[in-house]
Amino acid sequence: MTRTECASRRKGEVLMGFITFLCVLSLGCGSTTKSDNTVAPSQEASAPDPITVTAESTHLFFRYLSEDKTRVQTTQAIDSIPKQSRSEVVVLVPDNPTPPGWEFVADLNQPLPLTIQARQGFNLTTHPRAKVAQASPPSGTSPKGKALQRSPTGAPNAPPVQEASNKTVVMFSSPGCPYCDKARNYFEKSNVSFSEYDLERDSRRARRKLSQLAQSAGVNPQTLSGVPIIFVGKHIVRGYDRRRLSQLLGI
Repeated sequence: MTRTECASRRKGEVLMGFITFLCVLSLGCGSTTKSDNTVAPSQEASAPDPITVTAESTHLFFRYLSEDKTRVQTTQAIDSIPKQSRSEVVVLVPDNPTPPGWEFVADLNQPLPLTIQARQGFNLTTHPRAKVAQASPPSGTSPKGKALQRSPTGAPNAPPVQEASNKTVVMFSSPGCPYCDKARNYFEKSNVSFSEYDLERDSRRARRKLSQLAQSAGVNPQTLSGVPIIFVGKHIVRGYDRRRLSQLLGI
């Protein structure tokens, strides 16, 4: 082999080595790019912004446990929530629901306005109704000699709401209110005549009537919020409270 042929062969070997090096480098860069394009796992939903509850908040719904903690109930009127049930109330914002796993939980025993932070993983937990053995005949008697009515636990029942002398019924409502629908159905099925005023569609006329009835009942109309607001004579029922309505109407 001549000197010229040896030089050409060496150049070819060097060139092949360089091409091999470029191929290895290219493969290495390709694997790095693939690694960089890996999608990170999705993050959990972050906490929603705080909300504020005021006495004038009519767009909110409030979910709470009944006094015996056996049922979850919903209302738009804070005043209809029993005081024993106000320490943990879930506040619902229909126009802006919370992300999954988050709830606005308020202590409505605190004065309003109240700013509420969202809590994660909160649930209203009900308890099964306890089975109570039948109570023995009561031994106590009233001053007139009649046996006292007692609950299944043996304690005297609280006196019922006194029947209203004036049974004129006026209800203030708004469109899309489920508790207004329940009250309306209750009156119709019980054959109770009532007048209804829409606080949204006929606001001026309804507000004027509400102010008139509230002043007659000795109540500041500015303190009345939410729907339904029901007057039975001078008695005011906030929200749909079938038991109290039945007592006032003598049904």
